[in-house]
Amino acid sequence: MAGWRISTVTLTAPQMANLEKPTMNKLPALPWKWKESNGPDHVPSEMETRHLFYTLRMIWNHTMPESVRFHPYQHYAFSAFYTPEYLQQAIHFIGHELLNRPDIKPKWQAELASMAEHFADRPPEALVTDLKVGELAL
Repeated sequence: MAGWRISTVTLTAPQMANLEKPTMNKLPALPWKWKESNGPDHVPSEMETRHLFYTLRMIWNHTMPESVRFHPYQHYAFSAFYTPEYLQQAIHFIGHELLNRPDIKPKWQAELASMAEHFADRPPEALVTDLKVGELAL
């Protein structure tokens, strides 16, 4: 089975194809940028790997059920700018950039594998349509 391997989790080709199509009502302006709450905007390809990972982890911790959050967990109050659509875009663009980085630490790789595993038992179409409240589609 062809797939995208993240540690011990393999996404199937249909699941990978679904990841390539972010669930957005409109396409974002390119290049897409991550907006810092109190700093400059960043194109993911220009962000350090550590920054990419902890940005994705922060989004995960704030949009997923408490039972699957990673610790330490620090709560942030997001402004109205950070809509569900923008956060889905962030997962798409930051996630794809992060998974192409050669310098991902083993601890980060384990957390990424845990994130992927959370969705691994769902058919590709469910990644968008059948999520529980509090879960963002990857």
